Amino acid sequence: MKAIVLVVGLSGAGKSVVADLIARHGIPKLRLGDEARAETAKRGLAVVTENVEATAVAARRDYGQDIFARRAMEKAEKLPDPVVCVEGARDLSEVRLFQRRSRLLLVVVEAPLAVRRARITARRSAHDPPVTPQEFEVKEASNERLGIGEGVKHES
Repeated sequence: MKAIVLVVGLSGAGKSVVADLIARHGIPKLRLGDEARAETAKRGLAVVTENVEATAVAARRDYGQDIFARRAMEKAEKLPDPVVCVEGARDLSEVRLFQRRSRLLLVVVEAPLAVRRARITARRSAHDPPVTPQEFEVKEASNERLGIGEGVKHES
């Protein structure tokens, strides 16, 4: 059975930093967000935040809340490495999938709201364009409605 280091946390908490540190030790890294971006491209849409978020909602509705976790787990199982780092589980169904199908180490990354807001509003990347503080508040409310963050609250 594959060992999975599952890195979870709210937007801007520092999941990527932690997952990158793990990857520097030779552990392959998969990102659930990459699965959502791939699905967006597969549907012929531009891979921009708005489309990725809409695609993720539609895919979870059509294929199950844990669709991206299932896809990442399938990729992890094909890797020869005994341990794989997976970044970005968003809800409890994804955490439970990894718990059922692997030896799971759950790493919860936390940061105060003010720090997360500052990080998100300062981002400059293709998949996370900069947002205003007001847009951050809208995104936080949207994430809460979608259940994002449930994985962070998971207790084994």
